[in-house]
Amino acid sequence: MRLLLFILILCFLQNCSKDNAVVVSQISEIKPYKLTTPPIINWEKKFDLKYQGIFYRYEQDVGLSFAFTDDYSQGKFYYKLNSEIEKGHIILTGTNQVGYWFRWSDRYAEGNLQLREYTDGSLRGKIYIDDGSMLGKKFGEFKGFKK
Repeated sequence: MRLLLFILILCFLQNCSKDNAVVVSQISEIKPYKLTTPPIINWEKKFDLKYQGIFYRYEQDVGLSFAFTDDYSQGKFYYKLNSEIEKGHIILTGTNQVGYWFRWSDRYAEGNLQLREYTDGSLRGKIYIDDGSMLGKKFGEFKGFKK
């Protein structure tokens, strides 16, 4: 009788651990999706050029929503960090053969941003964070599309 009870308990524990593994697997699939989903923003009217995309930083993809005025002179961006929506500002500093150059800042840091428009409608570029050098340290990459 004790052996039967022990076998039943062992079988129960094995099934529970299998169920837990399935739940953990499902949660681990949801987490990257939450990070890569850009926040939904109700933009001010002056921001005509709206984009959504993925910002690759710290070895992970993060969803990003951003918009510019029609002349690209200024913009705002929003992303999720630790379940909070963070906001930042973008100011155009110039253009050259590689595209548009901006300064960006949020409550954590600031730096340079280089973006270029492509024929597929995407906007792609590199994000740099200030580190004392002229350009800054490469912080990440961006790829997005008009919304």
